[in-house]
Amino acid sequence: MRTLLSIIIIFILPITAFGQKDVKMLAPQISKADTALLIIYSNYDDYNNIRSIVSKGIIDSATFKSGFLLNRTSRTRLASILTNPRTFNGRYSSCGGCGPEQALLLWHKGKYSFIEFITASHRALYSKSDSYFYINEYKNDVLSNFLKKFNGVDL
Repeated sequence: MRTLLSIIIIFILPITAFGQKDVKMLAPQISKADTALLIIYSNYDDYNNIRSIVSKGIIDSATFKSGFLLNRTSRTRLASILTNPRTFNGRYSSCGGCGPEQALLLWHKGKYSFIEFITASHRALYSKSDSYFYINEYKNDVLSNFLKKFNGVDL
């Protein structure tokens, strides 16, 4: 029985441990976007409604006014955060199970996509892949600090 359990663990561990993609794969999408709009979900009355608007890409003027249009410098900074090779920040942190706090809406040559950042659980969801991307502890801390400056509160 112990042997069978060991074999199962040996085959399942690589699948679960390395199943998530690294968030640095999203950096080119941010860099090449013609327009990038950061949406802070807590700025809206209805959390489920704003998530529905973001996922369907039905952006109206009210959504646009409440968002933060990222200039080229901010997009370059965000891409550099995601591609930074540093992984350990000197402490371990737990991954909570909360929903997304922000979304980055991207338009490139008229095509719409979005990235939802879930910093509490160290993940990002990219609309074109429907899979989660892992954000390591160091990148997660730097990303959280970067996003805080747009809302001025703890995200």
